[in-house]
Formats: sequence, C-alpha cells, structure tokens
Amino acid sequence: MADSLSPDVLSRLVGDLQSVFRERLKAVVLYGASAHLPGSRAGGPRDIAYTLALVESLSVADLRACAGFASAWRENRVATPLMVALEDLRRSLDVFPLEFAEILAEHRLLFGTDPCPGLSVPREDVRRACEIHARGHALHLREGYIESGADPRRLAQIIVHSAVPLASLLAGLSRLEGMPGDAPAFLARLASRAGFDAAVFRAVDDAGRAGAMSAAEAETFYPGYIEAVERLVTYIDAWQA
Repeated sequence: MADSLSPDVLSRLVGDLQSVFRERLKAVVLYGASAHLPGSRAGGPRDIAYTLALVESLSVADLRACAGFASAWRENRVATPLMVALEDLRRSLDVFPLEFAEILAEHRLLFGTDPCPGLSVPREDVRRACEIHARGHALHLREGYIESGADPRRLAQIIVHSAVPLASLLAGLSRLEGMPGDAPAFLARLASRAGFDAAVFRAVDDAGRAGAMSAAEAETFYPGYIEAVERLVTYIDAWQA
C-alpha cells in the first residue's frame, strides 16, 4: 500500500472528510498494493494514497466542500477519494467488479468500521469485466494503427500509453485466476494457456516504465501486440473456473 506516505497526510485526509460529512462519514479505507495497482504494475506512481470514503449520504454541497481540499490533497499526493453512499456499495460491486475486487483484496481501514468483510465480487462478473476490457484494448490498438497512418513514431506512442491499461487488465485476470501475487509467474502461465508470447506483454510493460519505444521497434512489434491481445480475448471469452 501507500505506506511510504506520512501518517499525518492520511490523518489530515480523514480530518478533512470528517469536517465535511461529520457523523455521516462511516468509513475511510486505503487500498491498493504500492498505491494503485495498475500504476504500480506499469511503472506508474507508487507513493499516492488511493482511498474509498463511505458516507451515509452525498450531495452537491458535499462535493463543493470537498473541492476546497482538492489542491492540498494533490500537493500531499492524495488522490481524490472515491465517495460511495453506503446503500450503493453492494449495488456497485457488479458494475465495477475489477475496481472493487482490488479494494476488497488490498485495503487498510483508516477510519470507522471496515465495510469489506462479507462482501465479494462474483468471478463471472470479474470475467465479464476482463473480457470487456480486453476487447476494448484490442479495438483501441486496431483503431490506433489506422489513425496513426502506420507512422512508426505514433505507433510507439500508442504502445507506451497502452502499458497502464494492459497492466490493469492483467491485474484483473490475476484475480480471476486466483494468482494475485507473483506477476511474472502469472504472466508466464497465462501466456501458455492463451497461446501468446509473454515477452510481448513484458515489452509493453518495459516501454511503459521507460516512457518510450523506438520507432523501428514499434513498427515491427505492433502487429504481434495486436495478435497477442486477440488471443487473450479468445481465452477470456471461453474461460471457465
């Protein structure tokens, strides 16, 4: 988690939320492994606090009051909290299965009563969300190729920018298959089952961490990237527990 952040920063966040919601603030939880999991898997920021605030009710006036803290939160590397009304929590699990599966798996209570015990996200909801994500990723890569005019420099940019979404997809799949721990071992197993070369996705991760890929490499790499994602789509579509 974002434990490298000062405890005072997290305490101030809770205090800010209490000043807005008072007794309507029921819980605040810090979630994610090394901050937000998609970022941490693709070289994104690891020292940002991502939190969920559960409240009894939520109004525009509350949002306006929270807006007054937005600048200070940014300066302290605190992401704007996800704010969810208590009555909406269970109803949201099937709508945002990947996000809530991550919160349920990796969180720490900062204030109130932990809302996570007793909650779970059905695996079929996770599978469906992964399929939507994977199909969208494939569509983005195909569309990007056309819109780039097959310019190798623009293809390189697309690959770099796709690293975080790909990492998010792989994180969801690791939860689906019950292997949220060792990322390299999981990717090797997934590639073997789905029939693509794990080196393709590792190269995307490397490009995301470096923030660049050479135009020459991107030109030869891009078709294989599309094919690997297409094989992953086929695998997720037919996935069974």
